[in-house]
Amino acid sequence: MIRHSKIEDIDEIVAIGREVNLSIWTPADYIKEFARNGSICLTKTDDNDGVEGFLHGREGISAITGGAVFELHNIGVRADLRGKGIGSMLLVELRRECGRRGISQIILDVRVSNKTAIRFYEKHNFTTVSTEKGIYSAPEEDGYLMTCLL
Repeated sequence: MIRHSKIEDIDEIVAIGREVNLSIWTPADYIKEFARNGSICLTKTDDNDGVEGFLHGREGISAITGGAVFELHNIGVRADLRGKGIGSMLLVELRRECGRRGISQIILDVRVSNKTAIRFYEKHNFTTVSTEKGIYSAPEEDGYLMTCLL
């Protein structure tokens, strides 16, 4: 099942983020994000309500078009469940949620070395818009800005 994330999910979300080397968010960061206006936090759970994967980000306004845009901050799936379509299910539900909110574009940053993620996003109709120099740390790395029109 995919549903909006709950406070009770935070420990598992943080653990998945660490397991798959996402940008580190603390439990306090997630509590703030869940409460933030325009935030979308989705969780894919198993039959026992255990977290299998998640995504989160927030709504904003495009500096280029002035239209509503969603900035995807993180998407993570438990390492032992990768390749089973969980990330795709989360993106499909995110598209639905964006449609309900009148959001016409999703944007994200991805490390240039993360070829698996880049292929995943391209499979879901994201295109690379630009290279952003040195936006990542630990280790320092360039990132691609990718976008998908809905």
